[in-house]
Amino acid sequence: VEDSNLSIQIEGCPTIREQDGLAMSSRNRLLPPADRQQAKCVYESLEQAQEMVHAGECNTQKIIQKMRQHLHQSGGKIDYVALVNPQTLQPVMHINAEVIGLVAVKIGSIRLIDNRLIRVNAGENSLRQ
Repeated sequence: VEDSNLSIQIEGCPTIREQDGLAMSSRNRLLPPADRQQAKCVYESLEQAQEMVHAGECNTQKIIQKMRQHLHQSGGKIDYVALVNPQTLQPVMHINAEVIGLVAVKIGSIRLIDNRLIRVNAGENSLRQ
């Protein structure tokens, strides 16, 4: 929008989530019960990233490796896992400011995507936002 000089304003809003954290999506209804249970690994991996940053981890490769490990152990077929700059969406190597965690994974035959703002020095109250 900015590069094209469009007179459009993009407003971010919180992701609406199911009880277990999975982002609400019509795709969720296509998941068989066993796959639906597996699918919560997407949200869990994003929460894990926030917890690692809150604990002081700044190396994005270590965080991404842990996220990928969790998704893989949960049976997900990973398309991508990334930690990026919120303005440019370029990958970040070292976290010293907010980043966005991005995940795309296939659970069974359904591709699920999710994202989460990862805050530096996040308190306990921000972990569930």
